[in-house]
Amino acid sequence: MSSWENTVAPSEPHYRRIIREIREQITSGALAPGQKLPTTKELAAQYGVSTPTVRQAITILTESGVLVGHQGLAVRVAPEAGPQL
Repeated sequence: MSSWENTVAPSEPHYRRIIREIREQITSGALAPGQKLPTTKELAAQYGVSTPTVRQAITILTESGVLVGHQGLAVRVAPEAGPQL
């Protein structure tokens, strides 16, 4: 058996983990509506991923209305985001 057959595939892509965890933080109240998120660089360091991976997650959350704002300026939790996520 080759070594690759013994490896375990990651259960979740990094960008999806970031999306899930940000949603959980909003639902739990750890991130409040209107609250500013850390910078892309800070989030990349926090999650141990590259900045493009963080940007992908932020873009998806922005397009779905969970976050508002623009990368490079400020990204915040949408005013209407909350426990209903």
